[in-house]
Amino acid sequence: MIAETLPEPEHFVYASDVLYWVSLILVSMVAIVASYHAMQRPRLVVSEVETGSWRARRRDVVKYLLATPFLLFIWTAGLELILLFSNNGLDGVQVSLIAVSLVIAGRILAHVAHEHAHELAKTVPLTVVTLLLITSNGRRTGEELEQTFRDWDVTALSGNSELLLVGTEFAVCALWYWVGVRWWWPRGHDVVGMPKHGDLAHAALLAPAAAPATAAPARVEPAAAAVAQPVSDPVEDQVLDTVHAPPEPEPAAPEPAGPAADDAPVTLTEQDDEPPER
Repeated sequence: MIAETLPEPEHFVYASDVLYWVSLILVSMVAIVASYHAMQRPRLVVSEVETGSWRARRRDVVKYLLATPFLLFIWTAGLELILLFSNNGLDGVQVSLIAVSLVIAGRILAHVAHEHAHELAKTVPLTVVTLLLITSNGRRTGEELEQTFRDWDVTALSGNSELLLVGTEFAVCALWYWVGVRWWWPRGHDVVGMPKHGDLAHAALLAPAAAPATAAPARVEPAAAAVAQPVSDPVEDQVLDTVHAPPEPEPAAPEPAGPAADDAPVTLTEQDDEPPER
């Protein structure tokens, strides 16, 4: 009944279009999230060389010095592309200006306040990408896009701007390491990028409770072993082993046979020249 009253559809959403936009959204979100997660934390790796002492190894310092300038320019270029294709009213020069300013501000906050760096790093790219993908007027098109692209293409960061971009990162990281990691954190204060002292204290409290569960089974105590299997005195064992069964009683000696019934008692009288009488 309802199907008969509805008009025939004139437009269709095809599966191919759906798959195209799903792929575009997924790729954009993965790239943006990976970018702002990399921006919101200190890039210099520190390791615990001994209990309570954290240091940056030489190889980690070299990796940081070599990789950080490239990361800074990649982050800046990515923001420039987002701002370039989104309909935000910025011209070519402003696109580069806003992008490099966002990167510098994000890297300062990454060494000072993690939560603020996180919000700044994700809010602008995600908001711009959301508008770019969802709203119909969120993208530059036609002549406006061509004009903005030409202005951006002939715009470059000056030497001082590039020095500010890279130098700010190195200066803030040096302060974070020498002041924060090596001086402030050992005195019981939390530092961005380092383990929190509250978490370390909580883990230390849980460690003794978790140790018995992973330890080997406890051996039987001597008292319990004595109850389970009593220990006998070796002297008593030797005595018990050498005791024999009681001897059998000896047969009684046979009683002497009495005189025969027909035998009369004999009385021996010894007289001179007479035999004994019976």
